[in-house]
Amino acid sequence: GMRGQEDLFRSMFGQSGGRNGNSYERKPRNRNVKYRLQVTLEEVYSGATKSVTIAKPDASNTSSSTNKKLDVCIPRGIRDGQSIRLSGEMDHVTSATPADAIFVVECLPHELYTSRKGFDLGMSVTLTLDESLGGLNKDAGKEENVIVTLDGRRLKLCTENKCIREGDVWKLEGEGLPIPSANRTS
Repeated sequence: GMRGQEDLFRSMFGQSGGRNGNSYERKPRNRNVKYRLQVTLEEVYSGATKSVTIAKPDASNTSSSTNKKLDVCIPRGIRDGQSIRLSGEMDHVTSATPADAIFVVECLPHELYTSRKGFDLGMSVTLTLDESLGGLNKDAGKEENVIVTLDGRRLKLCTENKCIREGDVWKLEGEGLPIPSANRTS
């Protein structure tokens, strides 16, 4: 009858205790642990593997911890606030199923590229009055008219005699962050 089903349930799930389920002993279990992972814009652009040392909680629930070194793969184009999960890395309770280490990405500020919207990068460029009125000429040879991309290429800014007003936005198509294949629309 009912008692046999309870015994079968207990044997399958390793529980013991009272008839009404009030005093079943729970097996110890590991818990997922979140960590902050600071990454550079260059690491987001190229993708990288970063070795990190984390404090792994002690199984005795005291304030002590042990350190563990992990290699975290940073996918190209990852966004601020996204998580990277390393399954089975939190095994501080040895008799329990290992849990996950979860790294929440925090992209560090960049010196040149001061804004990011999705996969687009933004920067500010200061122009002289002459450049603003006459545009940036590709023949000017001025070093300030060159942008160094995250992969080291040098792109020349050129507006070909167009007047540039404060706040104007110029877009360099295809020069932002790589779009992961799962997010591509074409």
